[in-house]
Amino acid sequence: MSSRLMTRFALGSLVAFLGVGITLSVVVSRELRNRQEDAARFHAQFVADSILRYELNAGDLGSPLAVNGPRYRELVEFVRERILQSPVVRVKVWSRDGTILFSDEPRLVGKRFAVDEELEGAFAGKSVGGVTNLQADENVFEQSLASKLYSTYTPLYIAPEGPPAAVVEVYQDYAGIQAEVNRFFGELILTVAIGLAAL
Repeated sequence: MSSRLMTRFALGSLVAFLGVGITLSVVVSRELRNRQEDAARFHAQFVADSILRYELNAGDLGSPLAVNGPRYRELVEFVRERILQSPVVRVKVWSRDGTILFSDEPRLVGKRFAVDEELEGAFAGKSVGGVTNLQADENVFEQSLASKLYSTYTPLYIAPEGPPAAVVEVYQDYAGIQAEVNRFFGELILTVAIGLAAL
């Protein structure tokens, strides 16, 4: 009888331990992913506030830059040297009507897209980010990256007061965020497995 009770107790403990372990893994992994995405948004905001803000001027934001002009070439060189370093893979500057005023990819400059909630939110003064799968005309496959990226729209202020002069969109490779979450999840599952084996 005591042996049967011990078996039931062991099985009950096993199920409880497994349930707690799985729940903890999911919750902590989600929290880690949120923190990683917060860091990506902060990085994008740094690009807009501390780098592009002092490199762009009102004239650059009046209309799409001529991709064959010296100012465009100057900005592209600056962006590629100062900004396009891992994990950042693409930068775009948007006008309020959905026109791309500048991008490191010349094919995108001057294109107009429908204004979405993210762009509207950034022009309202807040940074908005999310995972995106790029359309064909915005791909970054030439950089040997997967299409899954983290995109952040962040307001760009030129003047110290007033509304944003434009919105900067920064694409960051999502693989780094995913890898960090997967690594932690794997370590947590291993710990749970060791605990189960001991139990």
